[in-house]
Formats: sequence, C-alpha cells, structure tokens
Amino acid sequence: MARASSVNAAASRCRGVGVDADFVVAAAQILHAALALSGALAMAALWAGLGLAYAIPAFPPSFTLMTTAAAEYALAATTPGQHRHQRQGTEPTSITT
Repeated sequence: MARASSVNAAASRCRGVGVDADFVVAAAQILHAALALSGALAMAALWAGLGLAYAIPAFPPSFTLMTTAAAEYALAATTPGQHRHQRQGTEPTSITT
C-alpha cells in the first residue's frame, strides 16, 4: 500500500512540472523491481558463498563470497538484456512540452 501511494504522489508532483505521469509510474515500478532483484542477488551470493566456504574449509569466506558475487556479475554481463533490445531505436518520451 505504501508503494502505490508513494508512486502516485510522485506522479502528481511531476504533473505540475511538465513530466509525463505515466512515465514516472513506469520508471518507479522498474526501480522497485530492480531494487528487489538486487537484494535477492546479494542474498544469493551471500548464502552461496557461505555454503561454499563451509563445504571447502581451505577457502576463506571472503574469497568465496566475492567469487560467487563475481560469478553472478559475469553471468549478468554476458546474458543479453531483453528490455534493452526491445527499446532500441525509440526516442525517449518522458518530458512533455
């Protein structure tokens, strides 16, 4: 409930300065999803790193945590982004004149 009210409040503030409210709502929803995904990936790296450090006592936990985080980053960097390719060639329509 708080998320919807904060998004609506941001959209109503933007109407007064000439910014498209639908764009603001869509951007806020993407931001919330990106933050949730970021937190989930961080927790996955943490638990995978700790589990790996427990399974292989020769490796220090800091090494296994950073290795799993780097592996997640490499996977994300090599995976093509779906949204990036769909919007290619379109012009931004965020500000109305």
